[in-house]
Amino acid sequence: MVLTARVLMEGGAHTLLAAVHGVGEHRSVESFAAALADRTIADFALYAAHPMSSCRMGLDPETSVIGVDGQAHGLPGPYIADSSIFPTSLGVNPQYTTMTLSTAITRNLVN
Repeated sequence: MVLTARVLMEGGAHTLLAAVHGVGEHRSVESFAAALADRTIADFALYAAHPMSSCRMGLDPETSVIGVDGQAHGLPGPYIADSSIFPTSLGVNPQYTTMTLSTAITRNLVN
């Protein structure tokens, strides 16, 4: 974050902000770095715009919500075909993976 702040300031930014509790507004990289120095991961106020892994896909009903066909374990009928079926967060934009899995699950439903 400090390196990014340095680049931003050298590019003409006047104020630095961070999604970190207690850091506040800064007008220099040095004060920004000092404010971050004692922060922990619990202070970060981050949000993912792509919620993933809340309804994991897998073979074992003990560790997953849906099977490999997208259908809920032990509950015939409901299918899930969005990024919640990933086994973990991908760490990248999931658009293509989500579309591919959704297409595969849907094709199996109509065939």
